[in-house]
Amino acid sequence: MALDQPTLADVVIAIASATHGRGADARNDLQLQQISQFEAILAAGQA
Repeated sequence: MALDQPTLADVVIAIASATHGRGADARNDLQLQQISQFEAILAAGQA
């Protein structure tokens, strides 16, 4: 909304927290399975 009006904002930075990965901070096994499935889909698309 601020960008709709000239001079109200010079810069806008959008941030969002993320919880993903394979480390100790991973939430559960289901999430790890989903990450593995997603990686497999991406790898198949690159072949």
